[in-house]
Amino acid sequence: MIDKPKGRLQLVAPAGGWEHLVAALNAGADAVYLGYSNFGARAYAPNFDLPLLKRAVLFAHERGAKIFLTLNTLIKDSEMEEVAHFLEQYLQICQDGIIIQDLGIYSMINDLFPGVRIHASTQLNIHNLDSVRMLESMGISRVVLAREMTLSQIKEITENSNIEVEVFSHGSQCYAFSGQCYLSSFASGRSGNRGRCSQPCRMKYRLLYKKDGNLVTKAKKHLYYLSKKDLSAIDMIPELAASGVDALKIEGRMKTPEYVAIVTSIYRKYIDNYYSNPKEYRVEEKDRYKMGQIFLRDSGTGYLKNEYPPDIVNPKTSGSIGSFAGRIDTIEYNRDKKRVEAVLINSKIPIYQGDLLEIWTNKGNERITVGKTDVVEKDGGKDYIRIPLGKNIWVSENDRVFKYFDHKLDGEAKCYYLYQKNKPKVKKEAKQPVLKDYELNFYLSSHRLKDFRPKEGKTDHIQLSVNVYDLPAVSLAADKGAGHIIYRGELKPELVELKEYCKQRGSRLFVSVPSITYDTDIKRLNRDLKLLAEEGLANYEINSLGALWWVNKEVREIENLIMGRGLNIFNTLGAEFVSGLVPKTVICEMELSNELNIGEIAALASRKDDLKFSMFGHGYFPVIIAKYRPEMLNIDYDRHREYYLEDIKGYRFRLSSDVWGNILLFNSKKICTLFDLDRLAGSNLSFLRIDTRFLDSRSQDKVIGSYLKAIAMLKEKGENKYREFIKYLGQDILFKDYTRAHLLRGVK
Repeated sequence: MIDKPKGRLQLVAPAGGWEHLVAALNAGADAVYLGYSNFGARAYAPNFDLPLLKRAVLFAHERGAKIFLTLNTLIKDSEMEEVAHFLEQYLQICQDGIIIQDLGIYSMINDLFPGVRIHASTQLNIHNLDSVRMLESMGISRVVLAREMTLSQIKEITENSNIEVEVFSHGSQCYAFSGQCYLSSFASGRSGNRGRCSQPCRMKYRLLYKKDGNLVTKAKKHLYYLSKKDLSAIDMIPELAASGVDALKIEGRMKTPEYVAIVTSIYRKYIDNYYSNPKEYRVEEKDRYKMGQIFLRDSGTGYLKNEYPPDIVNPKTSGSIGSFAGRIDTIEYNRDKKRVEAVLINSKIPIYQGDLLEIWTNKGNERITVGKTDVVEKDGGKDYIRIPLGKNIWVSENDRVFKYFDHKLDGEAKCYYLYQKNKPKVKKEAKQPVLKDYELNFYLSSHRLKDFRPKEGKTDHIQLSVNVYDLPAVSLAADKGAGHIIYRGELKPELVELKEYCKQRGSRLFVSVPSITYDTDIKRLNRDLKLLAEEGLANYEINSLGALWWVNKEVREIENLIMGRGLNIFNTLGAEFVSGLVPKTVICEMELSNELNIGEIAALASRKDDLKFSMFGHGYFPVIIAKYRPEMLNIDYDRHREYYLEDIKGYRFRLSSDVWGNILLFNSKKICTLFDLDRLAGSNLSFLRIDTRFLDSRSQDKVIGSYLKAIAMLKEKGENKYREFIKYLGQDILFKDYTRAHLLRGVK
């Protein structure tokens, strides 16, 4: 246990625009996180340009608050120069903290602007102590932990590290682990890792399963299977303070300034209340109502109390529904009984003129704006609110009524920002540049990020890397001639013998370390991997910073390493940084992000011609990995049965689970690059990744064999013969109905 001094909890609030910033600071935030208009994980928020950022920093600093800049998206090589110039200007006005996801951006800041406080974004998916130790060794000042952590797991990290720890305490929760979601990217081309998520997890799906060869369903309608409840940890402030965290974070850069104002003010109130009188900590109902009314889908404490909370998803609703007021008790009609004039409800909450109500009828939801109301006494002294409807709608007794908009609460919220719209004027001061132009240009040129022309690649360098999930598949892939075989199944002693079998056939066998591995999982994994290493199998595929730390500290004899796609290697600086964490001689493959297009891959691989790169080339790509078990979907789950989620357009996404039982959701179509190998000839790739999940042995044999034969034919006999060979495969079910994913289009 590390003895780290504890201070008061810092309250960190979101600011999607100027009004949000003013609201957050007036409501008592200690720090505000906000984004630059060109780069940030909420590209569709108003955000801040550089002049407005200068005003924001001045406004915050005058009030004793800090500004944390969110630069937490993946950055393309073509954007690095713009980012560097922006940072050179921004860091002259503020160095409170920069939140990053991209390891290339970390490398740039560390190289060009040493000493700047860097915060590791939740997009880096930090959920174990090894990851935190790795980031601490890199000089990171603060980590924003994954939302999928319990209090005890958080405490394990705070007690065994000296790094600042920030956790989310309120707001929306992504279904997938942050930084590991590609559903929006594959469905719409809008990448969550680039701040442009289209939120497909908030859409409706229908659950299907295969029975007697046919897909059937027990569901009568589509439901919100991927829509998590919002997080609300206001009751847990004492426990969070005791856990040793340094800061509580409110989610909401896409929310309204009213939301920011109310939620921030309430968290400010109760953090202060806790430190004033910790033994008497209690949250008042009026404040619960305010937070729920301003925006809340349906709330809970997330993962803080339970590793797998069974009710974290509400399949019945996705958006904010407001506050439940009550049910219709009495309906008043006009004289001829043809028109409903008013309804009476015994409301649980106050209803005022100007409020917006939503009545859930059996014919759909109806919204009405409340005019003048009356209190009517009936049924033994009970008070009922009489609400004139103002329009002709069909309602029934017992229909539910929700307050969708609270006129008075909205006015209260607006007071935090409405009368302080004027932005402070920033005086022009001659500040010493952090970096001279020639220094910046030299840095970019030395890393081939400026004035660089990629060289052409050669097809004869391409080999196959094959993901396998059981022991028989290992020998099959080796027999077919795969260069690298990555084992992703349960670790067994027989793998040592299979390593020798692969070696005799010119293949290398690797053990994959999963990207999602908690501290309890690591103990078991460490034991099994050490046993294999002692017997001579020390080849690993690494998918997280935590796994890199483990390899560096625990394994004495590393033979070969693959840097897997879980590291989100998206640019040249990221590839350089990751390759510099271990001896370069042991790195024999680096899998690039599947959100790069062929031109971007070719340029990156050409810049770093001392490394061997790969891309996902065939198979069903996992677009979601989530801390949720398939059996929690209210089904009689049988792992031997096929399950799918079908969206309202009819696209079907297959469900499965990882080695720890977490849900995996796969893209509706398989990726196939067999018909684009001639395009890949100029990409400078060394390996093409084939994933054999969902393939039987016969299909695996044919897929691997077809790719190897096509590569050989293109190399030895030219494009025409290659085209003739692949033409007859076009109608084979293993190669038809496919997507190229981002091979040609990339992401915005």
